[in-house]
Amino acid sequence: TQSRQTFTVGQTDVPHNPTYYYRQVTGSTEWFETRQKIENVGITAGRAVTLSYWMKGSSAFTNAPYQVQNFGTSGSSEVSAALSTASITTSWAKYTHTFTPASVSGKTIGANNYLQIHVLRANINNLTVEIANAQLEFGSVATDFEQRSYGEELALCKRYYTEIKVSSGTFAGISVGANNIRFGVTLSTPLRASPSIASNGHITHRSGNVNSSTNAVTVSDFFADSARMKLTAGGHTNLSDENIYSVEANTQPILL
Repeated sequence: TQSRQTFTVGQTDVPHNPTYYYRQVTGSTEWFETRQKIENVGITAGRAVTLSYWMKGSSAFTNAPYQVQNFGTSGSSEVSAALSTASITTSWAKYTHTFTPASVSGKTIGANNYLQIHVLRANINNLTVEIANAQLEFGSVATDFEQRSYGEELALCKRYYTEIKVSSGTFAGISVGANNIRFGVTLSTPLRASPSIASNGHITHRSGNVNSSTNAVTVSDFFADSARMKLTAGGHTNLSDENIYSVEANTQPILL
C-alpha cells in the first residue's frame, strides 16, 4: 500500500519543514520498488548526476537504487545499471548516490524516451518504508532540496495531466453527423504530448430542451505547445448535423 503522510509541524528530523512524505508498506517478502521517470534520456547522458533522498524503515534494510535509460518508441534497447547501495536505518537520514548515465552516442532515440530512477529497490518483508525530498541534480554534490513555489510546481505538473472539473463551465461544440460533437478546450499549460482521456462519467450536451449523455471522449486534433486542443464527444444519438451544442462534464471530471 502507498500513501502520502504529513510531517508533524516543527519536526527537525528532516530539515527545512517539508509538508509531506511518502510511505510504502509491504506484507510478505516482495521485490519492492519505487520508480520515477525523467523526460528526455539525453539530458543526463554522459554527465555526473547525484540522487539524494531522506529515508527510514520500520526495521533496517539495504536499499539498492537503479537507473534505466529507455530510448523510446522504436529506439535502441534500454540500458540499465545499479547505483551504490545504502544501509537504511529506523531513523530519518539523508542518502546520496552519484553516477554517470551512459552516453547516447550511436543510439536511436524515439518518442517518449526517458531516464528512470528506482529510488527504492529492495527485497523486503513486512516493512514500512518512508521517503522524503527525493531529488536528482547535475554534479557530484547533493544540495538542499529545491523548494519550488506551488504555482511553478502546478504548471510543471499540468504538462502531463490536467482535468476539466464538474460544473467548471461549458464548451461550445458543433455536431458532426448524428453521433459526435467536436469542441475546443483551452489549456492553462500546453500538454507535452497528445493525452489519453478518461471521462469517468458522462458528457452532457443540450440543444433546445434535448439532453444526451456519453462517456466516449477522444482527441480530434492535438498540436504540441498549443494552448488549445480539440476533443470529440462521441456515442450520442440523433444529433442534428452541423448544429451548435454545449458540452460539459456531468458527473465526473474529464481527465487529460
